[in-house]
Amino acid sequence: MIPPNLHWAFEEGHRVHTPAGRGKVIRHRMADLVLPSGRVATGYPGDGFSNQPNSTQPQVLPGSYPVFISVVRNKGVSGAFAFVTVNFTYTKTSSWEAVGKFFTDNGDGCIFDASVTDLLRKKKDEMSQEEWRQLKAASLQDGDGNLILDEKSGANAIIFRACDWSYNCFIGRDDQGKISSLVVDGRIHTSHGNMFARLLKSFSQK
Repeated sequence: MIPPNLHWAFEEGHRVHTPAGRGKVIRHRMADLVLPSGRVATGYPGDGFSNQPNSTQPQVLPGSYPVFISVVRNKGVSGAFAFVTVNFTYTKTSSWEAVGKFFTDNGDGCIFDASVTDLLRKKKDEMSQEEWRQLKAASLQDGDGNLILDEKSGANAIIFRACDWSYNCFIGRDDQGKISSLVVDGRIHTSHGNMFARLLKSFSQK
């Protein structure tokens, strides 16, 4: 199912609901995502428990593509992201397609080329927990999220702070059917609210 208003990922000022609360979206550009193979991976490639990466990896042309993050901040706190968007073309997105989801229990959000999965794991292992935390947290302010994984090819990962949550991913296609964008949707939708209500009711009956 395609959620409403995915086009808000390209705009500012809309009021949305995230796991960290409601607020208006502020959008800024992060680093360019360098894809040597063009296979787009989302979600940290973890242990399958605290992090479950997306098994769907859309294929685009190898290249370098701008990444944007839309952030909700409440009363000066760091807040949460509402969207992370990768633009593959300058054409307008006219239709959407669901391309899986990823889960994190560590707040690890990332987008990278699938060919450098092992390099991402290695790089994170070399960093201290504080370095990794600061890299993620900076994305909600004005950080670019850029983590270089291979100097020769320029391959990198774009790292951003997520909540402990399951995130649906979507590709946009232009009117020629070409992939124009990828969006990670960080909003809470009505279906999520219904799920929480059912859980609360089940606990209250015990």
